[in-house]
Amino acid sequence: MTDGHESTLETRALPSALSEQFQVSLGFDEPPATLADWADATADLLDDEYVPERPEDLCLTESSRHEARLDGETLYFQCFFDTLLVPFVVDGTPEVQVRSRSPVTDTVVTGTVTRDEVAVEPDGAVMSFGAATDVVSAAYLDVPATLAYRRFCPFIEAFPDESAYERWAETTKGGVTMPLSLAEGFALARRLVGVPGVDR
Repeated sequence: MTDGHESTLETRALPSALSEQFQVSLGFDEPPATLADWADATADLLDDEYVPERPEDLCLTESSRHEARLDGETLYFQCFFDTLLVPFVVDGTPEVQVRSRSPVTDTVVTGTVTRDEVAVEPDGAVMSFGAATDVVSAAYLDVPATLAYRRFCPFIEAFPDESAYERWAETTKGGVTMPLSLAEGFALARRLVGVPGVDR
């Protein structure tokens, strides 16, 4: 179980290849050095118009390996990251049950996410975080409307442990990624949507 772990975002460096790809894909002035830099620059890019405020603003789909259950309803998402965002885009103080099947082993990662913490099983579960490498300039993208579906969702998955992530990364083409603990992924979601108390 973890609370925000926001301080980790300030010190967790992005690999240079991923940092440079984010700069190209999103049109940043400079490569984001840390996860905090990425979250802040992406939030600035999305601005108030595109930062998600309701489940419909996320990358919903009819079926997926990535599920979030809330008040008896199951929502399916294009990528695992959106399941961590759900508590921040619904009213009240929700408790969201998340479930994601690993693309490598079919092992299921499960957990509970609120606005304050995330708890998952297995304990060593991680998520991938990355971007497609076929973007040579943000000018050629409809930013941010097609951003997530085409450039990020295929590269954000959940895994039971880092070794499963490594096996996936070795065989996955067309993108550059890094592994994040679920604590880091949760903190990234909180910061991206600008949760009160998280400085940006």
